[in-house]
Amino acid sequence: FPSHDKGHIKNLTQVDAFHPPLQGGEKKHLYKEWHYFTMSSESGDVTFGSIFTVEGDVWDATKSYSLKIDNYQTPEKSALTLDIFPMDMVKIAADKPDFHLDKNSISYDGHVYRIYTESSDGQVIFDATWKPLIKPEQPVPLPMRSASSDDHVMNWLITSAAMEVNGSLIVGKGTAQEKKYRFNKARGYHDHKLGYRDWE
Repeated sequence: FPSHDKGHIKNLTQVDAFHPPLQGGEKKHLYKEWHYFTMSSESGDVTFGSIFTVEGDVWDATKSYSLKIDNYQTPEKSALTLDIFPMDMVKIAADKPDFHLDKNSISYDGHVYRIYTESSDGQVIFDATWKPLIKPEQPVPLPMRSASSDDHVMNWLITSAAMEVNGSLIVGKGTAQEKKYRFNKARGYHDHKLGYRDWE
């Protein structure tokens, strides 16, 4: 990670960017990296969470892939979706947190994140801005033991434990049950994990 100043990240744009494994590294096939965002409306009756991941040897599209996991809860229903994308559909910026999976995206302009996700059937759409309200915490290494090795480490960066979220969630788009939930100054959270882990 980049340098720190009094335990805080100097440059969020840089530290929250993609950190690929070394090309040709021995553990590259165990690589995992993901962004996690979650929010709750002021009333608490609408919640939403999204995870964007890349896994495996990202230097070889045949040995890596990306996942997007969304979950939401409204007064009417709750659901979880998981979509898998081949690496040739993944676009990740080298110097900022921007991450694109087909129609889904994370973008950061240096001040505010924008998260857009859409279910594979197009019926669930989440579109919102996320403004960090406090500084990131220093990255924490998380040693993890597995059956094959004891030196796997995931690094955990709490990018912002408090965020202001403004936007909307559409459920059932294009159907008779379509409903749009708007939120203003909702509570949000974002973290970023990366490293090596054998999940078996």
